Amino acid sequence: MAHVETVTVRNDLADLPAVYAAVEALAAGADLPDAVRRTLLLIVEELFSNTVAYGYPEGRADEIAISAALEKNHVELTLTDRAAPYDNGADPFAPDLAGTVEQRDIGGLGLFLVHQLSDEVRHERVGDTNRTTVLVPRAGED
Repeated sequence: MAHVETVTVRNDLADLPAVYAAVEALAAGADLPDAVRRTLLLIVEELFSNTVAYGYPEGRADEIAISAALEKNHVELTLTDRAAPYDNGADPFAPDLAGTVEQRDIGGLGLFLVHQLSDEVRHERVGDTNRTTVLVPRAGED
């Protein structure tokens, strides 16, 4: 059976440190390579912050559950929320990187990076609940 760390937090960016702590606990307990730990933190930050920023436009208070499960070849991150429907699993368009940083629009890289850094991104909507599951390879381990 996989080792699992789960944390349930408010849909508030102020709760991001608690999310980080759960991911860090899993990474430390499993002795994951630093590159995998950093990838997990980047992915969970992107998905959590997007959910908080765009999933609750009316500002409704809610909770978001984040689980990290240690599997043989992957770390499985799962975010569960009751935010507005949004399919994080859909393959995002490659961002337009033409021009300088100052000339480009803000945004558009985060979900693209999530897909690039993971082996799989799945989304399901059941009733009023979103569930996004991301498989992150445990690269660098025997």
